[in-house]
Amino acid sequence: MKEPRKDEQPSIIHVPMGQSYLSNEANDVLAIFGLGSCIGLVLYEPYAGIGSLCHIVLPNMHNGFEDNPARAADSCVPFSLDKMIKAGANPKYIWGKIVGGAAILSERELSIGSAIGTQNIHSVKKALDIAGVKVMGEEVGGRLSRKLWFYVADGRVEVRRLGKPVETL
Repeated sequence: MKEPRKDEQPSIIHVPMGQSYLSNEANDVLAIFGLGSCIGLVLYEPYAGIGSLCHIVLPNMHNGFEDNPARAADSCVPFSLDKMIKAGANPKYIWGKIVGGAAILSERELSIGSAIGTQNIHSVKKALDIAGVKVMGEEVGGRLSRKLWFYVADGRVEVRRLGKPVETL
């Protein structure tokens, strides 16, 4: 784990939908604002101080999105793990935290199609299991939108659900 530099302010880096961000800078705070049915997946290797935040939109890669592996759970997990390992992370120490997957659509919309949030949760967990990554915390499901802050210095994840206090994972 790297110590943040005391003389610098944290850098808050927003991770947009369908994107991932890798950092080994202790002062970085990776963030997602407005997680509904999407998943915010944190991957972290504490000894190297390397972390990744993925803003996953879909459970599976399909429908012409093959050019962006960060968009879907089944492709984002191996893509992000590969980037972390190439940056110096030891795969046996990488763990994950999962946030999001809310059912924010109306009951009528949910009856028309399947609940994408639930599919995203299951797909991320399956991909992590296949990769052998242990889930160290989660704040998933429900019907409320969330905000997520991932502190690269120590792997801490803070989550705020709409109208609720901040929780630490």
